[in-house]
Amino acid sequence: MTPTTLADIAAAAGCSRITASYVLRGIGRFTPATRTRILEAAKRLGYRPRGAAKGLGDGTFGTIAFVTAGGFGLRAPFLISAAAQALATRNRHLLYAEMPWDLDPQQAVPRVIKEWCVDGIIYYCNADVPQALAAEIAARDIAVVWANSDGRQDCIIFDEVGAARAATTELLRLGHRRIAFCDDLHLEHDTHHCHVDRRRGYRDAMEAAGLPPRFDQVLRTEVHQVLRGAQYTAMAGRLLAGVDRPTAVVTVAPRVAQALIVAALSRGLEIPRDLSLTTIDPAPQHLGGIAISTWIQPLREAGLEGVDMLMAKLLKHGQQRRSRLIPFGEPLGATMAPPPRSGRRREQ
Repeated sequence: MTPTTLADIAAAAGCSRITASYVLRGIGRFTPATRTRILEAAKRLGYRPRGAAKGLGDGTFGTIAFVTAGGFGLRAPFLISAAAQALATRNRHLLYAEMPWDLDPQQAVPRVIKEWCVDGIIYYCNADVPQALAAEIAARDIAVVWANSDGRQDCIIFDEVGAARAATTELLRLGHRRIAFCDDLHLEHDTHHCHVDRRRGYRDAMEAAGLPPRFDQVLRTEVHQVLRGAQYTAMAGRLLAGVDRPTAVVTVAPRVAQALIVAALSRGLEIPRDLSLTTIDPAPQHLGGIAISTWIQPLREAGLEGVDMLMAKLLKHGQQRRSRLIPFGEPLGATMAPPPRSGRRREQ
């Protein structure tokens, strides 16, 4: 079959070759109608630039883009390494791309697909999937897998509900009844599913045990306020004040667990004898020689699953795949223990 050319697209869209080239590369300024007409013609004719793909001989570039917006810290080495190794076994390569949060999707997608010459995208979601970006990718018929997203199709989902439920259930098994759930998020603005799911897992375990969830103990910040270490510790100290303080806390972030440790030690409480703590994070957490009980996000497994799903989509010409839920393993650390006996419970 003769490959589709720019001339074919220009003729089908009723424009010049230069205009078609600019629109397909995402540069220049054109009316929405012109842009839509060219993109639809390219999609209808099955156009993909092939100059960089000759080496493989199968019309592909042999490269997958792993994309995130704004970076994702400690998650990168674990997840990207697993994805790169999985692709290497398939004679494919991984390209890591970090995009600015505010990059226009109409610029981002052409840059990833055309300039970087990739066959598909694994997009790691630090926040909710940008709808404009999802629409742009769908319009261009690009194979994509959304990692750390909770859609029904084409998503790799960490079992945050299960992790928080397991953490709370373990504290209940140890004998705790006054278990608080503690985060530092503003609920109206932090809507990514992991925050919601962790609260749900905690709530489910508490209600299953016939106990009221203690969401009234949540650390809060003002909108967009960045807290310093001392502020975290002061807020954590208020959580631990009073005779009805929790004997255990499920936290959503290591910084909260660390603040609680500092606040507890300053009040003469011992970890974990007087206060048990657990958190969720991509890597084991420590503070001053204290190994915080951490439920580790299964990033390596997510990288492998993401590659499997994307390769299956490429083989099936972009057909949607059922999302996959990745379970957590056992926690690492030593900050969970039975609650203090009433006779020696320490309060200051």
